[in-house]
This record gives sequence, C-alpha cells and structure tokens, in this order.
Amino acid sequence: MAVIVRKSVEPRYVPDIHLLPEDEKFFITREPRPYTLPRYDPEEFPKRVQFTSAHKTIPDFVPIHGRLSVSPEAKALIEEFEPGIHQFLPVEIERRRSTRPIYRLDGRVLDTPYYVFFPQVMLDAVWVERSEVAVRPRLHGPPSVNPKSSRDLDKLVLHREIVAGHHVWRGHYQCHMDLFFSNALAHEIEKRRLRKLNFVPLQEA
Repeated sequence: MAVIVRKSVEPRYVPDIHLLPEDEKFFITREPRPYTLPRYDPEEFPKRVQFTSAHKTIPDFVPIHGRLSVSPEAKALIEEFEPGIHQFLPVEIERRRSTRPIYRLDGRVLDTPYYVFFPQVMLDAVWVERSEVAVRPRLHGPPSVNPKSSRDLDKLVLHREIVAGHHVWRGHYQCHMDLFFSNALAHEIEKRRLRKLNFVPLQEA
C-alpha cells in the first residue's frame, strides 16, 4: 500500500523559513528540466536559512523556501527504509532579527541542522483506467496524468508491481508534482510521532 503526501496547512506547523537575501535566486538559476528531479551540488547549496515568523516551534516536516525539509530524526527514518538514495542537504536555521531560541515540538531547543529533502526516484504507477484522473496529451512524450481535483486523491489506484519495494518517490509524467510514501514508511512516521504531514491512503491492484 502507499499514500500520497500533503504538507500541513495548519498555521502552527508552517513557520516562515526562507533563503537569505543573497541566496534567494538559488533555485531560480538552477531550475531542473521539465519532468526531471533536482539534484544539487552540496558545495553550492546555501548553508543557512532565516526563520522569519514569530512561531516558537518547528515541526519535523516543514517547508523551507517552499521545499519540503526534515528534522534529523525524519531524515534518519527515511534512510532506514532507503539508505543512500535520496538527497538531504543540511541548513542551519536562525531567526532573522533575534537570538530567541527556536524549539522542537517536544520542547528541545533546536541546535542541529535541518535537511532540505530532494527525493531521487520517479515512478509512473497510476492505473489510469481504474483511477479518477485527467489525462492531457503532450506534444512530446507520454500524456500527463493528474487527479481531477484535490478531492479525488483517494481515487487514485496504483499498480502494485510498480511500487513494490519503493518507499519514497515522485510522479514522473503521472502526478508529476506529487510525493508518495509507502504505507510502511507513513505508518512509522506516525508511530514515531514525527509531525506534520498529511497522508491520503491509495488503493493498489
């Protein structure tokens, strides 16, 4: 089984964290080609980011400049399932105009880097004929396939033999902007109380 991943929109779990002004064009100047996954040179990647909101705490899964980022514990868990596959780039998180500490959700002071997370596997696993999806032809290559709306995510059916053995992947031509976890990984995230992602269970056949 698998789930489609959604970042939380609850305000308490979404502090504002951005690149420093001198790095703000980093992603723009290194935009990957369409239907490819980004992979960055660790030596070039920004080393610090700024925490610009008044939040007191930071969750285990949080957007940094719009990119999903993870705590050391979440990184370690993902690598338990798929060691050495995905790219995790460390950044130091600091308040922009204050030395006031940032706290983890369990009350600890944040004193370690977080990791901007770039999955490195793409799969086209949607069983189109059994799913509620919109199929749009492309000028070159396979058609794009996406859920008809955000309310239809649970109407995706995946090919079991394609996703078997995988734990983290992004869609390629199918659900290109979406992130998927195996049910086993999602279950372990919830068991270890790592927050805050939302999971939509999907069918497999």
